[in-house]
Amino acid sequence: MKLTGFVIAVRFIRSYSIEDNLGSLMDHILKHPDKTFTEKVFPEYRPYYDARQLIDTKKDNKLTLNSENIVLEINTSDNYEKDFAEFLEAYDKIILKEIFKEYGISKIDRFGCVLKATEKETTSLYNDLEEVLKKHDKKPDSLSLRFNCLRKTPKTLKGIVTTDYENEIISYDRKTIAADLSFFVDYQKYYQPALESISDSDIHFTDFCKVSLKKFKEQYLNTK
Repeated sequence: MKLTGFVIAVRFIRSYSIEDNLGSLMDHILKHPDKTFTEKVFPEYRPYYDARQLIDTKKDNKLTLNSENIVLEINTSDNYEKDFAEFLEAYDKIILKEIFKEYGISKIDRFGCVLKATEKETTSLYNDLEEVLKKHDKKPDSLSLRFNCLRKTPKTLKGIVTTDYENEIISYDRKTIAADLSFFVDYQKYYQPALESISDSDIHFTDFCKVSLKKFKEQYLNTK
């Protein structure tokens, strides 16, 4: 199995003031002296009625801003660890520490980190599924499987017990029998009620993403 990409995102309760300032947010990101999210990295700009998007169509990399999410999707393999660390650091510095503060983004209700991989060899899971499909006298042309594992993580804050929880969505997908098996794990952390500020989280977003990667590697790649 080989890591091929990642998606990191922070979601907040819909803010119409953010929707009105999406252009300004994009200017802030593109003109930032850090230069991680410049036109060289994302050559194409796409405006939508409720979102703005920077895209590298060759690599299918995207930075998407709307009134509820700021989502960064990067596809990489040869320099995975380096790209993961650099883009995560830039997301924290530019998005979370500057844009969230300058534009008063609050009511944060979810952290997300999706880790993507491919598997060339037939997996034991696929063999198990083929055995099930044989009972239906079918030879699969494609495969799609998704399930989630939820863990409640309540806390007591100011006399109120939260209904926070963590969720892992595991997805297997093979478009054709000849294609590589795509594997995704979506690590999610929900805050209920929503956080007034990103600084109120019990774990820093970058640490959440790093822990997610470490967990993925130990569980699926058998590496520390």
